[in-house]
Amino acid sequence: MCGIAAYARLGGGLSPALLEARVSRMTDTIVHRGPDDHGTFVDPELGVALGHRRLSIIDLSAAGHQPMATPDGRLILSYNGELYNHGALRTQLSSAGINFTGRSDTEVLLHALATWGLQGALRRADGMFAFAALDRLGRQLWLARDAFGEKPLYVGRWADDVGIASEVQALRAVAGAALRVDRDALATFIRYGCMNDGGSIYAGVTQLPAGGWMKIDLATGTTTSGRWFDAAAEMASAVADPFPDDPVLIADEVAVAVRSAVRSRLDADVPLGAFLSGGIDSSLVVAMLAEEVRHPVQTFTIGFDDGPYDESAAAAAVARHLGTDHHELIVRPDDALRALPLLAERYGEPFADASAIPTGMVAQLAREHVTVALSGDGGDELFGGYDRYRRTLRLWPKLARVPAPLRRFGGSAIDAVPDRIVHGLTRGARGTFGPRAAALTAERVDRLAGSLRARSVDELYRSIRSDALDPSRIVIGGHDRPTPYDDMARHGSLDALERMMLADTLAYLPADILTKVDRAGMAVSLETRVPLLDPALARVAWRIPPHRRATADHGKLVLRGLLRRHLPDELVDRPKQGFAVPVLSWVRGPLRPWAEDLLAPDRLRAEGFFDVDLVRGLWSSHLGRQDSSGYWLWNVLSFQAWLRAFPTTG
Repeated sequence: MCGIAAYARLGGGLSPALLEARVSRMTDTIVHRGPDDHGTFVDPELGVALGHRRLSIIDLSAAGHQPMATPDGRLILSYNGELYNHGALRTQLSSAGINFTGRSDTEVLLHALATWGLQGALRRADGMFAFAALDRLGRQLWLARDAFGEKPLYVGRWADDVGIASEVQALRAVAGAALRVDRDALATFIRYGCMNDGGSIYAGVTQLPAGGWMKIDLATGTTTSGRWFDAAAEMASAVADPFPDDPVLIADEVAVAVRSAVRSRLDADVPLGAFLSGGIDSSLVVAMLAEEVRHPVQTFTIGFDDGPYDESAAAAAVARHLGTDHHELIVRPDDALRALPLLAERYGEPFADASAIPTGMVAQLAREHVTVALSGDGGDELFGGYDRYRRTLRLWPKLARVPAPLRRFGGSAIDAVPDRIVHGLTRGARGTFGPRAAALTAERVDRLAGSLRARSVDELYRSIRSDALDPSRIVIGGHDRPTPYDDMARHGSLDALERMMLADTLAYLPADILTKVDRAGMAVSLETRVPLLDPALARVAWRIPPHRRATADHGKLVLRGLLRRHLPDELVDRPKQGFAVPVLSWVRGPLRPWAEDLLAPDRLRAEGFFDVDLVRGLWSSHLGRQDSSGYWLWNVLSFQAWLRAFPTTG
């Protein structure tokens, strides 16, 4: 796992020394992604420089040094990732007459690109990766990103300069004051709590989408782009060819695919372990891993000093049953307080998934023992695991029975209810049933209005997925951009559950889940691998008939069944909690001074991004436990923390 960078002045014109200085400045900001080695390559005629920071995983020798060039010097590669099928590709290339000097997968990818071209190499690649390759003969930069977006790749352009990097901080190192906050991107962030895949907080800076490729002409600056892996098309094709309705056959097919995915991710010349939360996905990955190695697997988990959020006991029970060498760390509010200032620097952009705090801590814990860790992420999107899927499917039939005009009228009427009445209902619920009921009362009032306005099950899911239903009221001059949640109806060949899974696969998975895992791991120079996102396994998962995938009460039916082959029922049949963090209660307590400073009225007015009265009103309600729509408040706080770390106008 590594960090990559490229800098180009379109049309040339910069000296070799200046090109090298700028790309070195970029790689210096991402040294955490690759502390073992660094390198640069400069072509002053083309006006381009490539940089690299290396975390050595396979072939620790100098033969893996990057940027790496073909023997004829035509192609130069800066690459971040792992090719899990590099052995098979090496055999094919050797048969075609290619001579290799080392054992690294970088050299395999380089020769694959030179032999088969960009598209041909990508079609054959099985792995997680992002890379920039300089085609000196064609005078082009080739860029690509893996199928599901495990590895990041940012592309920025200002005037005649182009910057490419694994993290947005590297672009900031050379663009500086040229970067401005994109208010529409900010509004999208306030709605969802993360950047949309393909976007960034900065105007003029994008991310190459998951499964995407791009070619940049270094003379003209024109680009061509596309997707070498189209998850929507792949899913539609798989759904059209479902497995026979035989639960044993389906389970066996999935078991073979999971085992193959886990086995393919064991290649490393450094110590390897796994995250273990005690949930279905990570437990299954660890169970399969334990059967593939000859020594106890090292597993890592985080617990909380807060009973309702703590799953460490379940993880420990799974570890005991599987015989792993288990490591555990308990997180307390003061630990989170110390970690919060690091989040903005670690992510480089606003990022509001509060589970980034424990994810970073479990990555740090793992790095003390291993250099590679397997993760159980991806199971919810591919196997229908999220509770919000079932909540949507239960609610929509009830809403659909109400005529649409009456639903819209009801939504508008609820919006018109004065806050004092909502707060009165909240206080009454708290007095009669306790604080949790009070929170649910306010939440239901907020959500009911949005749900009633939904014209379809797809719109209902977008409403449920949103933290803020109308971010344009919050962000001054900002309107959230279309995302896959706005385009679900286009996939008419899929059923409602499959459309929700696809939208999350295209949006939430790369922009939130995989961003969180990548940055948390790379911040401490830990490589993370995600077996459940093997494309071959995904194609198997998408062939599962809907009624075998999930019911109104349980998701991930097939994975649950597989896990029962390894664990007793009491360790499988547990309510799903997720990696939740009680930040909304923490900001009323130990984190309150931090939040008060970020939400100070004078600060908000001077920065000019948010409606001050609206934000301050929500903050007051949250402190008084009168409003539970605090997730978009946390999104605001996350942006404010980022802005303080990286002051930017917009």
